[in-house]
Amino acid sequence: MSVYLYSHNTKSQSARLLARAMGIKMIKHHNSKFRPNHRKTIINWGVGKHFPGRVFNTPEDASKAVNKLTTLELMKEAGVSVPLFTTDFNWAFKWHTEGKTVVCRHLLNASEGRGIDILEPHHNIIPQAPLYVQYIPKKAEYRVHVVRDEVIDVQQKIRRRDYVARDNNWHVRNHDNGFIFVRNGINVPNMVNEEAIKAVKALGLDFGGVDVIWNDKKQMAYVLEVNTAPGIEGTTVVKYKEALERLINNEMRNM
Repeated sequence: MSVYLYSHNTKSQSARLLARAMGIKMIKHHNSKFRPNHRKTIINWGVGKHFPGRVFNTPEDASKAVNKLTTLELMKEAGVSVPLFTTDFNWAFKWHTEGKTVVCRHLLNASEGRGIDILEPHHNIIPQAPLYVQYIPKKAEYRVHVVRDEVIDVQQKIRRRDYVARDNNWHVRNHDNGFIFVRNGINVPNMVNEEAIKAVKALGLDFGGVDVIWNDKKQMAYVLEVNTAPGIEGTTVVKYKEALERLINNEMRNM
């Protein structure tokens, strides 16, 4: 069976690295000579096209992960540990008056912290937004890479030592705020991995990079989102290659 990779972004470095590691071709978005059929297997990196045959991370399931509200609703329904969230302005206002920090998401299909307002209790105005999430203080934030029921890699977000912070905002831990992923010497509570596996299953995905926070006071893990086209390099690429090849081989044996 021939295997191909379709990326939502043809310029994705992660997709290119994975395709190269697996020795498979990427499907072009334009002027492609690829002809789909039921004998071909597609690895869908992000939200892709609809192809006949075996597709890992179907576009339908990947689309669920892109929408932050849909993701939280499906995970909550499946019993995944998630933060409190609401679409109701009045509930968000109530949390705020109770002294809670509220995360306002103005964009449901965004990444890297775009469209987010962090409203501390001293703010006087709660803006209208399609999604509000009650902020949970975190000791650590992890990216847990899952393929089916297996955790293949875990990284923790930490701020670079050489980063000169313009403020002390630790609420959104992304590249723009000086955060990077590390894997060596980190302590990962079991619940972090367990909830990550449950999150991928709740969305019907075959694989994903799951963002999980750890609240030390409550000894609880909370899933924030699942990335169907996570940024990967180095060791993580190798681990995805090995895990996806195992998955494809198992599927072929069971055909």
